[in-house]
Amino acid sequence: MTSIDVLRMAENLQCKVVIPIHWDVWTNFQPDCNEIDLLYNFKKDRNEYKFKPYYWQVGGKYTYPADKDKKYYHHRRGFEDCFEAPQNIPFRSCL
Repeated sequence: MTSIDVLRMAENLQCKVVIPIHWDVWTNFQPDCNEIDLLYNFKKDRNEYKFKPYYWQVGGKYTYPADKDKKYYHHRRGFEDCFEAPQNIPFRSCL
């Protein structure tokens, strides 16, 4: 599938969210997610798309409807304090 095929498929299936994953999983299927975004923005008003694209990363998650307005998944950046909660490890010496 090409980037425009992803949009056609989402439109025909009448989905609410399309999550293209092939561009990130296999090296021979790597259209840039910006290409999908460019085509989506170019056609969304004219074609009256009822769906939104969501750009997932391997290891990420998407929870509908909590994430319905998000566009990209971003892994934790590590700014929270990891020692706020008690550690779930069998031996305290591992700290």
